Amino acid sequence: MLKLLLIVPLLFASFSPLHADEEKEITSSYLEAKIERLKDMNNQINRYINQRDEVSKKIKNSRSKRLRKERHQLNQQIDKTQKELVYFAANLDVSKTDEQEQNNKKRDLLEEVKVLLAPLLSSLRRLSERPRQIQELRDEKEDEERLLEKYNAAEKEIQALFKTDLPPSLKNNLKNGLKAFEEKKEDIAVRIAQTEQKLVQKLKNDESSFSKSISAIRSFLGVIGRDLFIALLCFTVSLWGLGNIRRRIFRSQLFKKEMISEFQRPLFSIYGILAVVTSLFISLVSLYILDNWLLVTLILLLITSALWSFKHLAPRFLAELKLLFNLGPVREGQRIIWKGIPWKVLRIGMFSTLHNEDLNQMVRVAVKEIIDLHSRPTLYNEVWFPTRKGDFVLLDDGLAEVELQSMEQVQLKMPGNERKIIAATEFINMKLVNLSKDFRLDFTFGLDYAHQADITQKIPETVEVALREKIKDFLKEESKFLKTIEVRFSSAGASSLDLWVRLDCHGALAYKYEILRRFAQAALVDICNKENYIIPFTQLNLHIANKNTEGVLNELS
Repeated sequence: MLKLLLIVPLLFASFSPLHADEEKEITSSYLEAKIERLKDMNNQINRYINQRDEVSKKIKNSRSKRLRKERHQLNQQIDKTQKELVYFAANLDVSKTDEQEQNNKKRDLLEEVKVLLAPLLSSLRRLSERPRQIQELRDEKEDEERLLEKYNAAEKEIQALFKTDLPPSLKNNLKNGLKAFEEKKEDIAVRIAQTEQKLVQKLKNDESSFSKSISAIRSFLGVIGRDLFIALLCFTVSLWGLGNIRRRIFRSQLFKKEMISEFQRPLFSIYGILAVVTSLFISLVSLYILDNWLLVTLILLLITSALWSFKHLAPRFLAELKLLFNLGPVREGQRIIWKGIPWKVLRIGMFSTLHNEDLNQMVRVAVKEIIDLHSRPTLYNEVWFPTRKGDFVLLDDGLAEVELQSMEQVQLKMPGNERKIIAATEFINMKLVNLSKDFRLDFTFGLDYAHQADITQKIPETVEVALREKIKDFLKEESKFLKTIEVRFSSAGASSLDLWVRLDCHGALAYKYEILRRFAQAALVDICNKENYIIPFTQLNLHIANKNTEGVLNELS
């Protein structure tokens, strides 16, 4: 309620156009409320003092630790309330004033933090030392002057209160507060004078800030460049030397033994990591010897930040590390399925090498691309892709030649020189027959039942000899690619006695697959004409059981 009485008159004084009499009335009421509040605080101080005196008397008789603690707490309450009284009378904010007076303590704490990065900060400080120091002195002087103005205004507030009717004890407390303010003002004035003197000394320097900054930068870069070059040289020479040692060790007879050769890749990778760490340590030692703590601090900060960010990637990195050591689910020399196509893992590294001999294609992929895959040993004569370039395949829509093929697509040449392009992953799952290795032509050919006596022996032999001669004449020089011709009795059909004809051919005749089939059937017809073999046609034989049935059929017709 008292705060409300103090705030409301101030608001009206700021925003309302009052007359002189109204302003005097508000000022008078504000002052009365302020004095009442000061009297209450003074009474509170007196009560604390009386309680402290009573406790002191009890301590003389009992000397209890609890009473001593209580007296100490009362002394603290008295000091705190006296301070609040003086600051309230002077219209000062206790917290803000204390905060400003404790800036030096905070600066000391900041200095302790700076010590941790002293090499880096000292080098950077030299680049802007003079203008920064001048600006700091000016800021410090302005802060002290503002604080001095606050204490001057506080004295005026307390002096105004002395003109009113105050209790003697309250006046004494306010006088003590004025003395404290005077002491603080003297300290502030001394600090201002010292700051002005330092500022004048800095400004007396004849050398311009620009030229001094340029010379500082040149000196800084010269030292940094020299030391950095030496550190990089030490790192490179150390890594090169350790690399030569590694090659000699792993080319020795020890690692050619079967039992140890399996562990060659992991040991090789571990040695490489240790070589990099050792070379980095040697470069840091060179900077330590050169007494360049700036570069040492920067490199350590970079390493620390890299390790800190690495903790989230550690599981993935360990999995990749197992692959690099050839200890993961994918091994060198084995078969994997990558993007729907089989590949042989030739080499595992940061960029692994995959090879498909049927596609005649080799790719380099990042280790993260194969980290989730699994490999298996390659089987003997295992196919890596259904076809190769130039192969002939038999599809649902006919014969086609493979013109081009890659891991992305396969281009086929269809009859009539049409081009058909199929995605490689779709092509590898299609039902197709590759004729370019070896292939077989087989079909059945029927003869009439009139040849029943010779159909199992004589006729097949005669047809086989004649068919072989005709096909050899047709193929001419390519007849060497005809492996086998065989004609055998197959089965007795409903209206014919069927012969089974088989032609086994080399893949070189694949492009004549359809032509050879048609020629073989045409040749069989010619042979039948020459040998007077009857080729039947499909017949419907109706067998009459009795005359009654015949009469019924006649009536129906």
